[in-house]
Amino acid sequence: MVTVLKDLRGKFGHARDQGSRPTCLAFATSDVHAASRSLPFVPLSSEYLYFHAVQRSTPPDPNDGITLMAAASALKLDGQPIEEDWPYLATLPSNASWKPPNGVSVFRRTLSSTAKSTAAVIKAIDSDSPVLLCLKISEAFYTPDSVGIVKFVKNDPDTGYHALIAVAHGLLGSDSMILVRNSWGEDWGLKGHGWLHLAYVSDRLHSVSLIP
Repeated sequence: MVTVLKDLRGKFGHARDQGSRPTCLAFATSDVHAASRSLPFVPLSSEYLYFHAVQRSTPPDPNDGITLMAAASALKLDGQPIEEDWPYLATLPSNASWKPPNGVSVFRRTLSSTAKSTAAVIKAIDSDSPVLLCLKISEAFYTPDSVGIVKFVKNDPDTGYHALIAVAHGLLGSDSMILVRNSWGEDWGLKGHGWLHLAYVSDRLHSVSLIP
């Protein structure tokens, strides 16, 4: 079992499920944003953020995912309402009918990149700031063990980039560990969370972002 040293899971609600759409970055950004607001946690519309980030992409393709730059720009300039104002869509309708609702109240924040290091991740968690991570995940990531630990396997094949939220850190024996919040529902890992070895994160870290 992992000995937890700092845990920010209490800032969040249950882990949501993005389904088969390429919306992990919209989910992670939305939940970091929601957790940065005052408690209790109120989910914000990932659909709204994703829509506006897609419009800032070239070409705008809702089936192709979004970049961190597009997500940050949409968060700062377009903002997002609460989830119930535009609930997440399991499947996209036709392009003509995929439009955000009018007249909703939105909340805007700035998403800032920081040092791309595990030390920066742990420092932020210790300062009560959840961290948006972009990692190159592997095959082992898909199957955490019964206590939520993703095996650190040598030469583990890559499967692509994925956005997550670092919400805790701890120790497994002498090994430092980081707990991430996923967007694959509560059936993955520990109710949607998984422990990653610090070396796994360090080897696969693509970007680190915070909402100050």
